[in-house]
Amino acid sequence: MNDTVRISPPNSLLLIGDPRTKDLPESLGDGLLAATDSCVAVGTLVEVDGPTTITLTDREGADPAALPSLTVFSGRLTLPSGILAVCDVNGEMLLRRDSPDHAEHVTILVNDPDEPDEIAVVAGT
Repeated sequence: MNDTVRISPPNSLLLIGDPRTKDLPESLGDGLLAATDSCVAVGTLVEVDGPTTITLTDREGADPAALPSLTVFSGRLTLPSGILAVCDVNGEMLLRRDSPDHAEHVTILVNDPDEPDEIAVVAGT
């Protein structure tokens, strides 16, 4: 599985995890991301500067040569709804995959440590 969208997300922010969670990170502080047990908030290229390409893939479908090289998150997310999703801050689901185990190990890779315009979410239990 390998799905990709190219957008300029509102507020230059993506939410990766359970789309029904209310347990969202409060702030990014001065960093690129912040996480809770069920959600990772990731900053993107500034919305007015252009689109960001976001890919959701699994370990089997991932081509390492095609992925960004900087790992910014690697951990297990709890997904009570059984869905791993990439959403914008308005709650619009951009990409999704089912997670029958209600948890996924997720690795997030980017091409820039400050304002990435390429973000890959690699899922695999």
